[in-house]
Amino acid sequence: MGILHAGQRPGCGGADGAVAPGRNLLRGRVPDGSSGEHGSILVLFALLVALFVLLCAIVVDVGYWWVIGKKAQIAADACALAAAGQLPATWTPPRTECVVNGVDYAKKNLPLDGLAADPRHIATSVRSPYPGGASPASFVEATVTMEVDTIFGRVVGIDEVTLTRRAVAEQIQGAGNYAIYSHSSNCSEGLEFNGNNHAINGRVHSNGQYLVNNGGAQPFWAAFGTRAVSGCGPAPSSGVRFGGTSWATGAPGAPTTEGPQAWPEWFTQADFTCTVTAQKVEISGSDFKINGVNQPYPIVGGRRVIPSGTYCATELFQINGDNIDGKITALAPKIEVNGNGTRLEPFASNGVLFFNIPNTVANPNDGAPGGTGPLTCTYTDEMKLSNGNSGTWKGKVFHPCGRVLIDGNSAFSVEGAIYGLRVKVNGNDFTMTGTGGAGGAKAVSLVE
Repeated sequence: MGILHAGQRPGCGGADGAVAPGRNLLRGRVPDGSSGEHGSILVLFALLVALFVLLCAIVVDVGYWWVIGKKAQIAADACALAAAGQLPATWTPPRTECVVNGVDYAKKNLPLDGLAADPRHIATSVRSPYPGGASPASFVEATVTMEVDTIFGRVVGIDEVTLTRRAVAEQIQGAGNYAIYSHSSNCSEGLEFNGNNHAINGRVHSNGQYLVNNGGAQPFWAAFGTRAVSGCGPAPSSGVRFGGTSWATGAPGAPTTEGPQAWPEWFTQADFTCTVTAQKVEISGSDFKINGVNQPYPIVGGRRVIPSGTYCATELFQINGDNIDGKITALAPKIEVNGNGTRLEPFASNGVLFFNIPNTVANPNDGAPGGTGPLTCTYTDEMKLSNGNSGTWKGKVFHPCGRVLIDGNSAFSVEGAIYGLRVKVNGNDFTMTGTGGAGGAKAVSLVE
């Protein structure tokens, strides 16, 4: 065994202390003294930076496309819903814009109303009937196409991408929203409009005649018209619109033909609690009389105000004067309202404003197909309402035994429902918003 010299460790070299060849590799060095790890890290770092930049570019471009695609989808949804509200209009071949009541619902929901340089609105398509629907005429398909510039995609030669989004909406018949209902199934009577500028937001139905005489001078418009007898009454002149489509051009502009409809709502005297009972209630611009005796009649803001309540008269309820207000419900076999600027709303909780009695107690809807059973009425007097101008009324008018006559000009408006054996509306500038119950109003919903 050799002798160890001072400072020498076993196995570290020969007898002269020299280090064995290759031993320095244990300290991470190659024979020429350079670092291998340093070069590998630089290459890996360069690759990672390039990959990170590429991912950022993809995320920015795809994120931008996703945002614009979302806006295009909202525009398609809005267009489909607005167009479905116009059914039974048809758009075959497809319409290239989505203008409803003067508003382009596609462009309105795009950046800068669809006029932006980027993203660019390329096209809108609206078609109905839509063959993919269970009932094609009740469906509308809307498609919006956009062209979107890229930000980083230009590096690889992609300057823009095209995005297309579509939506399908359905028009559904539901309950509520009756405006006017005429029960008579006689083809020589039922429902009649005479005048210009009639606008009714709600369902208008006649079991018999459906006549519109506006002379073609100014428009008649209703959201939804139905009749039980096709061709009952002469075809109207131009300017008549149902759901935005002209009746004069033929179907689908004419009121929809369907079976006889039942009374949307039914009332009897037992449904009301009378706060005033009398033979006659007569109200004028200066006097408020019950059975010929003057009662307190306040003036508020220069207008006469009828004391609130439910007035039950066995003979007559009459208003004959201008600028009269009241929160009232009136029941009588004869009801007349004359005067300008009346403002009336219902007192009864069921929303009835005027109820012409007596009438048959039995509801003719019971046991009669379509609710067209005969009525046994004691009185059939005409209910004459507003031989005047600029009235504003709320509530329901119910006269199952005779005709309701609305006769007024200059922005006479009703928010409620008119139910009568027969209904006639005369005069200009009549507007109405239907709030009646149970009666096939239009509703729209997205299905795709």
